Amino acid sequence: YIDVPVGAGNTTVTFSSFSATVGTTYYILISIKNGAGMESTEISDGIMLDDTAPHIARGYLYDTLPLEFSRFDQDYQTTATDAAPQWRFVFLDSESPVVSYNIELLDSTGAILKEASYLSTVTTSTLTNLTLDNGGIYRVRV
Repeated sequence: YIDVPVGAGNTTVTFSSFSATVGTTYYILISIKNGAGMESTEISDGIMLDDTAPHIARGYLYDTLPLEFSRFDQDYQTTATDAAPQWRFVFLDSESPVVSYNIELLDSTGAILKEASYLSTVTTSTLTNLTLDNGGIYRVRV
């Protein structure tokens, strides 16, 4: 409980010295009282402590779109200007949902050549305007 005096600018309070538990939802309750002693309360929708990254339970990542009638990742492509990775993952996160992906095209040294971000419902990406070297080795990271 913190008693906050009424006045301009008193809209933020910091609660300190308490131990939050991962996965537990915490709520803020505010009570407002007028000069006649009448009181109203409002409660927040809650906030959860999430300190773990999502992990992949199962899935696959293809560097390029699979050839028609193939379910396997391809090791070669004929275009030097586009890359079209595809992925299907089952991500698990105990505290909060996955909201986006970041896709990176890497060269053989791990340097990022191109990147893009997408909402969590996207499962393919086309990276365009590339200049890939013939015989070069590239990786995709999601």
